[in-house]
Amino acid sequence: MRKGRLPAVRTMELLRAFFRTDCGVDTERWTDGDVSFAEEWKKLSPWQIQAVAPVIDAVRHLLDATPHDLNPMERPGVMLWRFSPSFCRDLRFNEWLKALDRLFPSMQFVVALPADAKETLPREPGEKRLMLPAVVAGNAKTRPLHLGRMGAGEILLIDVDGNIPNVALMKLSAFYRREGFKTRLARRERWDVESVEQVFASCTFHCDTSRKRMARLQKRFGERLRAGGSGLDLKLRLPAGIEAMPADYSLYDETAEKAVGFLTRGCPFACPFCLVPIKEGLPKQVSDFDDLLQGRTKLVLLDDNILSHPRADQFLEEMAARKLEVNFNQTLDLRLVDRTRAGLLRRISCRNYRFSRVNYHFSLNGTGNLDLLRRNYDYPGFRNREDNVEFVCMYGFDTTLAGDVERFQFLRSLSGGYVFLQEYMPIPGGGEGGNPAFFDDRAEELVNQLIKICFPQNMKSMEKYYRWLSRLYFEKFGTLHMPLVDTIFRYNHRDRKGMYIAAHEKAQGKGPGAMVSPRRFY
Repeated sequence: MRKGRLPAVRTMELLRAFFRTDCGVDTERWTDGDVSFAEEWKKLSPWQIQAVAPVIDAVRHLLDATPHDLNPMERPGVMLWRFSPSFCRDLRFNEWLKALDRLFPSMQFVVALPADAKETLPREPGEKRLMLPAVVAGNAKTRPLHLGRMGAGEILLIDVDGNIPNVALMKLSAFYRREGFKTRLARRERWDVESVEQVFASCTFHCDTSRKRMARLQKRFGERLRAGGSGLDLKLRLPAGIEAMPADYSLYDETAEKAVGFLTRGCPFACPFCLVPIKEGLPKQVSDFDDLLQGRTKLVLLDDNILSHPRADQFLEEMAARKLEVNFNQTLDLRLVDRTRAGLLRRISCRNYRFSRVNYHFSLNGTGNLDLLRRNYDYPGFRNREDNVEFVCMYGFDTTLAGDVERFQFLRSLSGGYVFLQEYMPIPGGGEGGNPAFFDDRAEELVNQLIKICFPQNMKSMEKYYRWLSRLYFEKFGTLHMPLVDTIFRYNHRDRKGMYIAAHEKAQGKGPGAMVSPRRFY
């Protein structure tokens, strides 16, 4: 309610009316931001608590079951009550039931009462008829966006799985437009076309979804399809003449105000989970500011490790001098931050991808050099809740639960720091990932420590990690870690918690259909 969410605000207004009108409770301060509901509860008399406690419980269950409903109290359904009229000792029982009818106008009540309470039931709710919700047929399969007929001389460029504008496709577009062709962009599977002269597809990720899309593309376009990208082949390159061209920013609507691309490529560190050493090699400059920006003052920089380049300080100095807003999209290497670079970074307007707030991006993929990282983190003088310092942390390659807990506790101790977690995705020619020794004999204790670590923001990525961890825990020990399950469903999808638990019980053989896989609830 304090965050202004409509379902909560509307529900609170109904509860205030119920407390005030039917229970004689002063609810004037309930919408104040600093109100203490614990103190408000202490003001209630015993009979008021008896009258309102089951109502609050019913409302809580309804909100949990309908997290996306704007008017949850108007949702149709069936509510089962088993109670005694003593809940309303000093409040007429039939008036209390009428209040329930007002609070839940579309709900069917099934009430278990003592036989002598029958005469106390009010007539109005008992005579009321409710409309049953209409049965809605399953949604028709969504048709892909039709790009229209593409005649001779038109090139289709397909961004198979990218979340940000694809630099390779923008360079291809620039080249073919210079040669007199028209180019069109399609994203994911929105490529329903009748005819096309040439198709170029770029695949960023090596995952099942992307592979299936590529298979459908190959079947649809056959020999006209030319495909590349890190998800397919780390060694495949654009021709040098195309690679050297400035990007065609008109291909993507979101690049109207911001540039996207590389000043440098490569990294000197050979991290075993990373594709950069294989694909890019050592650091090298591949562009300059004028070609990259094309007059823009917002830059999404995709460099692998810009601070490892010999001219890194000059690049940072020029960003500050040009007064650029920069999103260091692939993170900065905190190991390479010294006092000088810290000062340069503070002069640059470091932003999130949407350029809507200040954001600094670093990475932390292991527990080595934590003392060095803490020292370097202190150089910029980051301010808590103002600078939004995000650490991208990988999991699922060679990490352990003990190491993850140590990483997250370290990050939580940094002023202004929070975590964004990314699961390791295998790459062509790289390791499959996964550590058989992920759990040690302290697994129970470490999970309990983990769920107590709360960051001030971006806990949704942590929730994804919790789900991944819950699956591993179940596969290792054959049972759910229930405090971890409670944490997973504390804020989101609370209506699915029962299905999640039931699926795992079936997989354990505790219920019918024991071979049902629980993975569909992850």
